[in-house]
Amino acid sequence: MDDRQVRQFKSLGHLNNSLSIYEEETKTTTKTTTKKDKCFGKRDLNLCKKIQWDIKHVPLDGEPLVVGKNTYACHQGVDKNASAKRNREEQIQKGHRKDDVWRCLVQNTKKKDCPATINVVQLMKFPAYKDIHIVYRPSEEQDDGSVTKLLFCLQTSWQQRLPLLYGQQMCLLDATYRTCRYSVPLFCVRTNVNYVIVGVFVTQSESTSDIKEALQVFKDWNPDWKPSHFMVDFCEADICALEEVFNDSKVILCDFPREKAWTNTNWLTNERLRKWFNTKWLPQAKRWVNVYKTESLKVAIDTNNGVERQSKTLKHTFLEGDKNCSLSELLTVVVSDFLPKAYQKYIELNVMFSDGYRKYNTNLPQYLQNRPRPIAHFRSLDFKGAVTGREKGVFCVKSLTTSATHLVSFGRGSISPSCTCQD
Repeated sequence: MDDRQVRQFKSLGHLNNSLSIYEEETKTTTKTTTKKDKCFGKRDLNLCKKIQWDIKHVPLDGEPLVVGKNTYACHQGVDKNASAKRNREEQIQKGHRKDDVWRCLVQNTKKKDCPATINVVQLMKFPAYKDIHIVYRPSEEQDDGSVTKLLFCLQTSWQQRLPLLYGQQMCLLDATYRTCRYSVPLFCVRTNVNYVIVGVFVTQSESTSDIKEALQVFKDWNPDWKPSHFMVDFCEADICALEEVFNDSKVILCDFPREKAWTNTNWLTNERLRKWFNTKWLPQAKRWVNVYKTESLKVAIDTNNGVERQSKTLKHTFLEGDKNCSLSELLTVVVSDFLPKAYQKYIELNVMFSDGYRKYNTNLPQYLQNRPRPIAHFRSLDFKGAVTGREKGVFCVKSLTTSATHLVSFGRGSISPSCTCQD
C-alpha cells in the first residue's frame, strides 16, 4: 500500500476485514511485525501511558487521543530472522565432509526485501474532553539549527468559567516543582467554597519570555477575564511576565514565604537578615505592605497557600510513588484524574451548602442560607438597640460582652473602614 494513502476505520474489526479483502485482491499476505504497542487492540486505559492531542495524518478536532500503533509488513519483506538462518546454515555445513552429497534448496527463502508496510494507529477518543482548550508545541530542532521551545497550555470549559466568577479581583499563580524536569505553574482562584485550579501550563524554561508566551495564550482564551490583582511568590520572571501581559493588573507578593523566612530570627542580632530584607523586600514594598493595598481589593487573601495546597495534592496524592515521572505521564494524570476530581469536589461542596442537601437551622436568617460555611457560621445576634447613628457612615455599637461602646466607620473615599475595638 502506498504510504501516502490514508484511510480511517471505525474499529479494529473493520480494519482486519479490509486487510483480508486487500490480500485477496492483490494475492499478497500481510503479517504483524514486532512494532506493536502493548495497548494496540486493547481498551484498557491503564496500558496506555500516552495521551496525544494531534497526530500525523489525523485532523485535529479538539478531542484527546490515546494512541496504540502497529505495523503490518509484506510477507515477502525484510527477513527479520536472516542472521539466525545464516548461523544455522553454517552449523549444518560444518557437520558434513567435503565429499558428502547433501540437499540444497535452490530457492531457500520467500523474502524479497519488499519495503511495503501498512502503519496503523489506533485512536481512542474522548468526546467529554472536546471543550478543552489546549496548545501543545514540542521542543524540536529546526533545519536551520534553531530550537523550537516547548509550550503546553491547558484549560477546560469549566475552568474557563470560574475566573469570570471568582478571579476578577484576585488570581494566584504558583508552580509545582520536583515532579518532573519541568515546573508546572498553576492558575488558582478562591471560589465560594474552596480554591480551584483554573489553568495549567508548562514552558521550556522559567524565563520571563517563556512565561509571557504562556500567559498570552490564557489571555487570548479569556478576553473577559481582567483580574485587578495577581498574587505570586517572589519570582522576578513571574512578576515581569504578568505585568507585561496583564498590564492593567497589580502583582502583589505572598506574605507566607517572607514571614516564614524570618520566623524565630532575632532582627537586632542577625545582620544577614537585615541585609536580605533591605535589599530584597524593601524595594518591593508596594507589592506587600498593607498601606499600599488599594481600596478596590476586597478579597481576603494574603497567602498563596491555597494554590500551594493544590500543588501538594497533585504531588503527594495523585503522583504518589511516581514523583520523577515524565512530562507526558504528569500531564496525563493532570488531565484524566487531578482536574476532574478537583471540579467534582467544587460541585460537591456547593451542593452540600445548599438547602437541597440539608435543611437549615430555623434560627439562621434567610439571607445567610445557601451561603458558604464561613458566612453561614456567623451567630444570629440581636443588635436591636445596640447600634445608634452618629453621622453618615459612622455608628456607635455597644459591645455584646462588655459595657464598652465602639465607634464603627464604613469609610468613604480614601478613608478605609475601621472600628475602635481591639479586633
